[in-house]
Amino acid sequence: MVVPAGGGNYTFSFAASGATYKILSIHSACAPTTANTLGGFVTGTGTGGTWTGNLNAGTVFIIIDTWPTPNCGAFNLTITRNTPPSPPANDNCAGATTLTAGAVGAACSNTAGTTVNATQSLAACAGTADDDVWYRFTATSTSHSVTVTQATMYDVVFQVFSGACNGTSMICVDATAGTSAETTTLTGLTVNTVYLIRVHSFGSASGQGTFNICVTTPNPPPSNDLCSGATNLPCGTSALAGTTVGSVLETAPGTCVGTNGVWYSFAGNGQETTISAFSSMDIGVYIASGTCAAITQLQCIDGFIGNSTETSAAFLTTVGTTYYVYVASYTGSTTGAFTISRTCVTPPPPPANDLCANATTLTVSASCTNTAGTTIGASQEIASNPICDPTGTIRD
Repeated sequence: MVVPAGGGNYTFSFAASGATYKILSIHSACAPTTANTLGGFVTGTGTGGTWTGNLNAGTVFIIIDTWPTPNCGAFNLTITRNTPPSPPANDNCAGATTLTAGAVGAACSNTAGTTVNATQSLAACAGTADDDVWYRFTATSTSHSVTVTQATMYDVVFQVFSGACNGTSMICVDATAGTSAETTTLTGLTVNTVYLIRVHSFGSASGQGTFNICVTTPNPPPSNDLCSGATNLPCGTSALAGTTVGSVLETAPGTCVGTNGVWYSFAGNGQETTISAFSSMDIGVYIASGTCAAITQLQCIDGFIGNSTETSAAFLTTVGTTYYVYVASYTGSTTGAFTISRTCVTPPPPPANDLCANATTLTVSASCTNTAGTTIGASQEIASNPICDPTGTIRD
């Protein structure tokens, strides 16, 4: 039998008859071997049989026999060339389905899709793109997020292009496997420009199925997203409302905080300062001094896990020094709202005997006659003594 150019999907069938155990075997060459078997079936006593499968263009060899005795018998073989199923309407880039980017901060509004019966358009950026389908969207912001959530599909891959159908590949997204969703945030987009998305399964001749896709618009980053835009944190009892929603992923300055945070700053005034921040999420508070380019950690606080107030130890600020406070969730890129406040207290004046030169005179007496003393407001005059207290400090 000659299969025409392009190959096709065929069904071979025997109608039920009296012959016992009919055998049909299809091969790509003669003599037939297990290695060149393309398909086939064996019937039972007086039953029919069917095999359906894809055959490539060229000659195939069909063997028909019976087993056991008698070794002969009548049969009727029907060969049907099946009409191939239609591919999805967006099988090719020219027919890309239009997606609408969501409003700023809006939840994902899914569009259902499928790669079943899709054909390959371009070489894959990951895996095998033998079932790719296409989407397009017009940017309404300089930043959009694309999310593909699998339904029956397995191990999704998607690729984003700028320009025409054969335009520049911007990103290939294949961070997960199995039934996990894939998502990415695109930045630096041009408003009113069309971008293309190609979706396919990772596997070769496998993984095709249904999925959901959406394009969302992230919240813009807060004005104090970067250290250079730090918000002034004044002294006072009223807490400032803050948020890390929309903050851009960056390297965390301290080990106790996450990577999506915001900045505050204030000038030292010679007073003792305490920083407090409250959030329903698990936040960390990083306190430093210096400049954005050369910052020195003073404290890093993360003592509680959500719905709690993180409070720094009181520290004496120096006039002329700039201090920075970075607030972020402890768990990676989780974002949310919080409140923050700064309390300032003027330290008490130092005791009269704060310095060695003004040491208080004690009188030696026969019995103990106490002299009252205090370290409140005292300052450090000399370095800690390694013999007297090797691990402590003598700040007071």
